Amino acid sequence: MKKLKKKNFYKHRYKYIQLHADDIGRSKNINSTIFQSIDKGMVRGVSVIVGQKYSLEAIKKLKKRQIKTRLHLNLTEGLSSAKHKDQSDLVDQNGNFAMDFFALFFSPLKFGFHKLKKDINKEINAQIIIYKKALNLKKFSLDGHNHIHCIPWISSIMLKLGQKHKLQEIRIPREKFVISRKSNIFKFSFYINIIKFILLNILSISLVNKAKKQGIFCQKNFIGILDTGHMNSLTIKKGLEVYKDKNKQELVEILIHPGASKLKEKSIFTSDNQQSYYLKKERLDELNLSKDPKLHKIFIEYENSFSN
Repeated sequence: MKKLKKKNFYKHRYKYIQLHADDIGRSKNINSTIFQSIDKGMVRGVSVIVGQKYSLEAIKKLKKRQIKTRLHLNLTEGLSSAKHKDQSDLVDQNGNFAMDFFALFFSPLKFGFHKLKKDINKEINAQIIIYKKALNLKKFSLDGHNHIHCIPWISSIMLKLGQKHKLQEIRIPREKFVISRKSNIFKFSFYINIIKFILLNILSISLVNKAKKQGIFCQKNFIGILDTGHMNSLTIKKGLEVYKDKNKQELVEILIHPGASKLKEKSIFTSDNQQSYYLKKERLDELNLSKDPKLHKIFIEYENSFSN
């Protein structure tokens, strides 16, 4: 195979595939790596975190590129967008989010849930307004950081606000099961991903039903849960094979998380776990994956399979 010029990746738009990067706006380093995955790679969609120090800078640069964007609804990491004056379980005293996915998921069982619901409603509304205003949008699309938009009580609030703000599309992280590599069965992380896979597939059923009632489009063909943190050209090729149905020629969204190889900023993460996640070797591998001619070839072969 002839060596492909990197600039050709930027010009090429795939009909049935969208390589998508989450978390732009989270930090300066993450912005930089994601823009590399766009300008020198194959990423054609991004999800934007608002309310952080470098969020508006990222949005300003995105406006200069032909890129599909979604609001990356965030309730678990970094600074909140709304001002929560009263004491709230949602944020700490510094205004940083203080709950993770499972804390939010089980919140209806805890005392003070009514107050938390009000805070969540206020926060989601603030993030939607910031996002729409920054990109000058009348309608918008949405997904969730850590997939929190799939939590049933949060999705109900989100969809109610979506009616007000003209939500037109949401991500559905419902993936088809495939073991992309035999070595996965020996990895602890794979079994963690299976738990995520099962939970998100179950929650997605309810989310699709609620969204359809409001006429919201659901992007359903998805790759990126079972191999979260270990995405490569082989896992993507195996994942695409289960969507190769000529009777259902639909877009497949492939999620990656390009990250930084070195930490150049101070105090941008609210925990050591968050910092280590963005600095893992796998994050740099996924940046390189977005520029890989082998992956480009896989995409072209997949697209061509529908015309044969």
